[in-house]
Amino acid sequence: MDLKQPKIADTLYRNIVMAGAVANADVVHCHTWYTHLAGCLIKQLLQIPLAVTTHSLEPQRPWKKEQLGNGYYVAGWLEKTALVNADRIIAVSRATGDGRATINPCGRGRGGDRRGNARAV
Repeated sequence: MDLKQPKIADTLYRNIVMAGAVANADVVHCHTWYTHLAGCLIKQLLQIPLAVTTHSLEPQRPWKKEQLGNGYYVAGWLEKTALVNADRIIAVSRATGDGRATINPCGRGRGGDRRGNARAV
């Protein structure tokens, strides 16, 4: 098979394999778009809560478009999908929490306390 988007195809494949390998868990927690599909699938398959930690957001990383080509848009979609489906979002900074609210106003609070420390939202 001649894949036209091998980086994205490989990432999605690995997510499906991860989701299929989990038989039982109390919670699923993912950190990057590379694992968001697996997190969303596991949440649905096992009917457990999903926690997502955001370190930065795709719209804050425009240089990634050079690395991923149009896969950049898939990464953004996966990130947004995970944030919408998350039961808990952890933003590692106030800026990331504020950015999350602008790209994905899914009704959750902001990340970071007054000192900019990470906290669950």
